[in-house]
Amino acid sequence: MSVLSPLDDAKRPIKAAKFQNDATLEVHDGYMINILSFLVPIDHRTTDVEEITITVRMVIGRSETNAGRKDGVYLPSKPIAVYLVGGPGSDNPPTAQKAMNDFYLDKGFQILYMDYRGMGKSTILRADFLNEEKFPGSGQDGTPTLQNLTPQQQASRLALFRQDNIVRDLEAVRMSLCKFVHGHAEKWTLVGQSYGGWVSFSYLSLYPQSLHMVIVTGGIPPVGQTADAVYKNTYKTLIKACDGFYNRYPHHEANVRNMLDFIAKLGKDASGNNVGIPMPGGGILTPERFLCLGRTLGTTNGDDKVDQALEMCLADKEVGTFSQETLIKIEGWLRFEERPLYAILQEPIYTEPGMPAADWSAERIGKTLEQYWWLEQGAFHKVFSGLPEHVAYREKHFTGKRIYMSAEHIYRFHYDQYQALKPLKSAANILAQKTDWPLLFDAAQLAKNEVPISSLSYNRDMFIDWEHSENTVTKGKVKNIVVDSSEDLMHTAVKDRSGQVLPRIWSGVIQAIGEKLSRQLTDEEGKSAESLIALLEVEKK
Repeated sequence: MSVLSPLDDAKRPIKAAKFQNDATLEVHDGYMINILSFLVPIDHRTTDVEEITITVRMVIGRSETNAGRKDGVYLPSKPIAVYLVGGPGSDNPPTAQKAMNDFYLDKGFQILYMDYRGMGKSTILRADFLNEEKFPGSGQDGTPTLQNLTPQQQASRLALFRQDNIVRDLEAVRMSLCKFVHGHAEKWTLVGQSYGGWVSFSYLSLYPQSLHMVIVTGGIPPVGQTADAVYKNTYKTLIKACDGFYNRYPHHEANVRNMLDFIAKLGKDASGNNVGIPMPGGGILTPERFLCLGRTLGTTNGDDKVDQALEMCLADKEVGTFSQETLIKIEGWLRFEERPLYAILQEPIYTEPGMPAADWSAERIGKTLEQYWWLEQGAFHKVFSGLPEHVAYREKHFTGKRIYMSAEHIYRFHYDQYQALKPLKSAANILAQKTDWPLLFDAAQLAKNEVPISSLSYNRDMFIDWEHSENTVTKGKVKNIVVDSSEDLMHTAVKDRSGQVLPRIWSGVIQAIGEKLSRQLTDEEGKSAESLIALLEVEKK
């Protein structure tokens, strides 16, 4: 029996998704939305295996739109733009960004939003019973699908939820939906934000023949780079962001230290043991977890948001305890209770055949940096113990010092402090040592890419390193891509600065197609999805 190469294995043919005849039509925020569900294999490379549900929402148009209907499905009569949300491990609410909906509807698209496998209305993947009403069990017996598995079984299942299989889900849905509507599987356009760019580049690698165009904001992946290489750069950006924040708000240097001291004292039990402050989601708040506030620095107006968050916490400190409202907001800094896959998949999305195990990369790299001394096991215990033997340690690292915050980095302590992650700690350790990951990207295919790509990247991006994004394009020589970059905009700009970002990346689409055709497009040719696609179809012929 021959063994397929990683590339041939990644590009195995897949089957169309099974359409479930339970389509519903809803109107939200002035948009007409068709909700559809499909069945796909949990592992597309095998046959006769368990199937999971994939839920998509088609924004057909504004509520006054007249749309044809076929067996409960409101027919997408216009080109489809697939919006790929950031993540990993995120659902994809279609009405969250009205500016985006309006922009792409006005360009003549209808918009498809898919809840990634394991999230939202797709089959949910959890291992705890927390808030069962909001996160109902996804197993056929009503229990979460990871609950009764061994750690190795959990790890094997979790490994199937990266972007390569998200792409296969999308392709299976495309084959089913478009054939149902048109009688043949038409192409569509991808619009990827952040991790949605990872999904887009995997799609370009595996099924480029299915795509008209690709639009990416803050999401060119570091193709060929290890997690270690990525985190070495993102820590540099994070340190600069922390320094920028403290330079702007110097009084918060002492306030952060005071808050950490307050949390350490409040988190002790009657015997003086460090047990943490109980959180609404079932986990605990500790000094280490509090420093996850740094993730907010990477968003639009992040300095101001962190200032406001600290002032909120300081007000509670004056009272002597945290309010439930404040704890809920702290819980939202890193949404692991709601989205455990975000933590589980954070480092695996960088790993491919031939690369070393991720091996808790963010934690290992952080421990080599003097600014992140607090990642040492027991570091804050030494700082706040009050014992004579720890005075020098406190003076060296804490007293009068800037305390550097973390961002979306995943550390082992998260699996002790977040309720939804606790049952997955052993599986996370197994995945951290895994080396036989499937292929995610095909560098050779990207180098001969024929699909027009428009990208906007952010030079100060804390989450997607600009240097590695640039290297993907220049050293990897991705073909047919227009790369724009900004010194001012932040990672969340597509949501926070839509009026600036959306016209800018559309201009990139027009430029990319113009370069492909070796001429400048007219205003009329570049004004709509249909006109651009018509040009591509003519060029193909």
